[in-house]
Amino acid sequence: MKWALTLHGGESHGKTIVFEAETADEARRLALQELRRKEARVFELEKID
Repeated sequence: MKWALTLHGGESHGKTIVFEAETADEARRLALQELRRKEARVFELEKID
């Protein structure tokens, strides 16, 4: 499945990253890793069909 991750706050504010993950749990885990790495405050995670 493809996912779109948009970070808000920090160095990547408003930028969207598209990645692949098998499950929603894996996608959330990857989103949190990116959130911490980019020092963002909030993320939006959207499944792309």
